[in-house]
Amino acid sequence: MEPYLYHGIRDYNLDKLINILKTGYIVKRSNLDDKYNSKNINEIDFNGENYISLSQKSLYDPYYGIPRLSSFDRFIYNHLCFVIKNNFKNLVYTNFADFDMYSSNYFKEILKKDKERYSSFMDEVQTNVNISKEDFLAIGYPVKYFKYRTNIDNEIALIKKNLEEANLKIPIVDSSFYDFADTEEHIKKYTL
Repeated sequence: MEPYLYHGIRDYNLDKLINILKTGYIVKRSNLDDKYNSKNINEIDFNGENYISLSQKSLYDPYYGIPRLSSFDRFIYNHLCFVIKNNFKNLVYTNFADFDMYSSNYFKEILKKDKERYSSFMDEVQTNVNISKEDFLAIGYPVKYFKYRTNIDNEIALIKKNLEEANLKIPIVDSSFYDFADTEEHIKKYTL
């Protein structure tokens, strides 16, 4: 497995994915338009305003299993997502925030005082630099997961149109396979 990075699109929001292609960047929350800046006030915000959350699947050790969560399982597999080159010098490897050991209030207090980076996912990494489309390797689209949607072909055509307009020659791969982007060969195998 390659140490690729992944960035998931919450809520299966195709409009957010298209906006990233149009702007050419995955940006920090502080740089987002209000339209795309949704925030759950009940959620602990480990990446804050100035960091982008990414998943590095190769960091997850299934030995620890539940309750150790995987950001890949939660936001990438069966989701709209970007597969990204792992070439960032400023990548931050987060400290694991174990909610079985401490309460959410404990972590909220730490985040106010501590400059360290934390995550409730074992495979999350963060960056404080906006990610350029030049670093994208592929786009994940969960065809098998979306099998009951009536507009799959139209959505894929829309993504392809925006890739062409962005002058990006990257594949769209079926992210409903767990190993869809583990290697370059898997990316080719699952290309739509």
